[in-house]
Amino acid sequence: EVAKAPLADLLAEEYLQTRRGTAYAGRLSTLDEYLTVCRVNGVKPLIEFKWTPGINSDDQSMIPALLEQVKRHGFIDSCIILTSMRPCLEFVMKNYPNVNVQFLGGAKWKNAMDWIKEHHIDVDLLHTAVTAEDVKMLHDMGLKVNVWTVDDPVRAAELAEMGVDFITTNSYFPQE
Repeated sequence: EVAKAPLADLLAEEYLQTRRGTAYAGRLSTLDEYLTVCRVNGVKPLIEFKWTPGINSDDQSMIPALLEQVKRHGFIDSCIILTSMRPCLEFVMKNYPNVNVQFLGGAKWKNAMDWIKEHHIDVDLLHTAVTAEDVKMLHDMGLKVNVWTVDDPVRAAELAEMGVDFITTNSYFPQE
């Protein structure tokens, strides 16, 4: 059980996955390792907050330690933090105003529209729940639109045509 496993055991385990007929093997990384890979490869980190003790809707006590690590790696002004946990986003916006944040929304993301407008927050939305009209409306509000998780190149092209700003994918789509 992952929740009860020692971190060292989880980090040592090799994980296997097959996507579109290609087998992949890998292991979990620490935040420090991830940020190092980002720095070495010249990419900005995208960090999704999942529910954990100290990072959840009722408790944001571990967010400062996490963001201090991001800061040590030089990414505090260029990373993107995303989550559906609004109190966590509000905590980051209040205490770290230079950090880029995105509200993570699913099929019913429009239920959060008043909150999105109030906080003027960029969004990361389930791609099947986004229309060209949605993208235009959000852009007209001055917001960036990310969509997740798009593994179909045809759908990725449709979303790019709509003008989304980011596409989260498990695949690689070479530029033509």
